[in-house]
Amino acid sequence: MWDSLTEEQRITLTIHEYCSISGVGIWFECLSMQLVLKDVYGEDPAQPHLQWTLTEIADECRHSVMFARTAEKFGAPPYQPPASILRLGKASVGRADGPAAHAAILAVAAPPSCSGNAPASSSVPGRAGCCRGRSTRPRPG
Repeated sequence: MWDSLTEEQRITLTIHEYCSISGVGIWFECLSMQLVLKDVYGEDPAQPHLQWTLTEIADECRHSVMFARTAEKFGAPPYQPPASILRLGKASVGRADGPAAHAAILAVAAPPSCSGNAPASSSVPGRAGCCRGRSTRPRPG
């Protein structure tokens, strides 16, 4: 499919792929921020671990804003999971607690494909790769 696209179509597809992935990232970061806040709610804000946690949440917030602004600049529609998944996410935040909640955050934040332990995949042939910069894109010739 990729080879049959014009350069303009490739650019448009790449923008929509980026914005779609970013939209899911924003959704997940909102869930993870809620989980972490729930975990430290009511603790002493003078404690270093709580200040570190709040700093991490602020970083995630800035990432979400950055992704949202990028999608807005590209003129992409808002990409989010279906309504049923949004409801499931909201319900799971209310029930998740302790190590299980943090394990879910780590599973999405550092999936096996990013550690080099699993093959990277993509819906577009020749566009697969890993966050460490390795690419499975076919080399010319």
